[in-house]
Amino acid sequence: MKKYVLVVLIVVVTGVGSIAYAQDENARILQSATSDYLSGDWLAAATAFEALVERGVTEPTVYLNLGHAYAQQGRLGSALLNYRRAEQMIPRDPEVLGYIASIIAARRDQSAPVDSWLKQLYRLTADLVTTNELGTTTLLIWNLLFLVVAGAQSTWPDDHLKSSLRLAVLPLGAVVVLLLLLFGVRVYVDSALPNAVVIVEQSTLRSGPASTYMDFIDVYEAAELLVHEEKDGWVLVELGEGRLGWLAAQDIRLVRTSG
Repeated sequence: MKKYVLVVLIVVVTGVGSIAYAQDENARILQSATSDYLSGDWLAAATAFEALVERGVTEPTVYLNLGHAYAQQGRLGSALLNYRRAEQMIPRDPEVLGYIASIIAARRDQSAPVDSWLKQLYRLTADLVTTNELGTTTLLIWNLLFLVVAGAQSTWPDDHLKSSLRLAVLPLGAVVVLLLLLFGVRVYVDSALPNAVVIVEQSTLRSGPASTYMDFIDVYEAAELLVHEEKDGWVLVELGEGRLGWLAAQDIRLVRTSG
C-alpha cells in the first residue's frame, strides 16, 4: 500500500513539475517574442509567436501579434491567416476587422468563393457570435423551453399562469428550432467546408491532384478559398465564382486550428 501511494505521489509531483516547466517555458518564449516584436525583429518575433501557438497558446493577442509580425514582413497570406484566427475568437472586435480589411485591400486576388445558401445561413451569425457562444445560447433556450413545458403541465401553477406558459411554448420552440438550424450549419460548414488562405506568393490551380495535371489559373498570396477535400498532398478548393481546382496542400493553411 505504501509503495502504491509513493508511486501515485511521484506521478502527481512529476505532472505538477511538467506543468510548471511548460508554463515557465511559455513565459520565456513570450518574453522573447515580445522583445523581438518591440525591437522590430519581425522574423524572430513571428518565429517565437509560432512556437507559442505550437505549444497550445492560442490566445487572440498571440494571433494578432503574429499577424502583425507577418504583415511587417510583407507576408500578406500568413498575416491574414492569423487575423482570421483571431477573428474566430473575437468576431466583433473592430480592430481585428480593420486589420483584415487592410490585407484584403492590399492583396492581388480580390475574388472570394461564392456564398451558397449554407454559407449565407452561416454568415447570419458568424459576424455576431462564435460557434461556442451560439451553442451555449441554444442550450440555454432549450433548457428554458423544457422548464416552460414542465410548468405548463404541472399542477401547482394557477390557471392564468398555466395559460401564459402554454402561450410561450410555441415561440420558444420556434426559437430553439432556428437556433439548432443555425448551430448545425455552423458546425457543418466549419468541418466540411473550412476556410483557408494561400500563404505563398503564387500557386497554380490544376485540374487534378498532381503537378502533371493541366494548369487552370494562378492564385496569389492571401487569396481566400473553401476546402472540399484532400488527396495525396493536394486539396480540392473553391475559388471565386464557384471555380473548383486542386492546389498543393503546402501552399495553403486552414483558418481553423483544430479538427
